[in-house]
Amino acid sequence: PKTPKPRQNNLKILVVKNKNTLLIYNYIMHKLQDNGIKPAGNFPVLLKNFYSESEEVKNRSQKDVDAYRAEHFIKVTGENIPRPVQSFEESSLPKYLVDQLKTHFNKPSVIQSQSWPVALQGRDFIGVAQTGSGKTLSFIMPAIVHVMAQDMIKKGDGPIVLILSPTRELAVQIQDQAIKFAQVCQLSSLAVYGGAPKYGQK
Repeated sequence: PKTPKPRQNNLKILVVKNKNTLLIYNYIMHKLQDNGIKPAGNFPVLLKNFYSESEEVKNRSQKDVDAYRAEHFIKVTGENIPRPVQSFEESSLPKYLVDQLKTHFNKPSVIQSQSWPVALQGRDFIGVAQTGSGKTLSFIMPAIVHVMAQDMIKKGDGPIVLILSPTRELAVQIQDQAIKFAQVCQLSSLAVYGGAPKYGQK
């Protein structure tokens, strides 16, 4: 008699673009159940979309949006790319972060105006801009929003946000910006690199 083949696991994870995280979570849970797999513990649903397009952004014509991008040399590729924002109030960032930004800047930088709506939706993107153009805050501010939406971490948990830097100097610069804007939320951050004291890394 032929030896029966071992049952193959037909579990497939569907990646749904631009849909609510809950849809993906429910899909995975149903597939696990269909294949007789019982997840260990209860997995929390992580919300990723915190962007709500303001009325000002909605009411701008596509001609105005294209003109803004052309004026500031913004080139975008991808699907369902949100329109750029032109003020802190349009950014969908919470008021406590907007107030903090206003103490340092008058309006979003060019890369911030286009990247904030994308990052606040929880989407992946690659942003390229010159040095000193505000790239750090283009990912720091959405990161703070995502951190504040998660449950409090327990002892032994890892960091919620991980930022990789190619150089020690850049890591220190990012840390300076993170401290400046995260402290208003009572969040802690740390730059880890060779030669840094161990005490702060505990």
